Amino acid sequence: MKDKIISEGFSNNAFERLITMQHYGLPTRLMDFSTNPLVALFFACLSDRDKDGEIIILYDYLERYDSREVLTIATMIEKSIIIPVEEKMQLLSELDAIGINESFLFPELEHQAAYIKQKFEEV
Repeated sequence: MKDKIISEGFSNNAFERLITMQHYGLPTRLMDFSTNPLVALFFACLSDRDKDGEIIILYDYLERYDSREVLTIATMIEKSIIIPVEEKMQLLSELDAIGINESFLFPELEHQAAYIKQKFEEV
């Protein structure tokens, strides 16, 4: 019974299932990836609000893309940016002011409603 409930609406592919779980707020071991630094900042501030956040920057700085070595080196981690826990709420507020928020990133109705509800509770 439990397996049937969990599997409804999920792919049979384990990786796709993890992506779907994370998208809908279930805990996973996946790391969020984004090519947009503001979106990366949003997720670093949103998760674990009682702990420092972290943005890991991956550089793809190689000129030739035709070897296995390139594929390995292209995903090297260059540096990490720590987001102090005491700065997270202010950063989320500033991101919201420029339109980077839950409503923008998750267009499903439940996220739109949650965002509107949050705005009314703040007033």
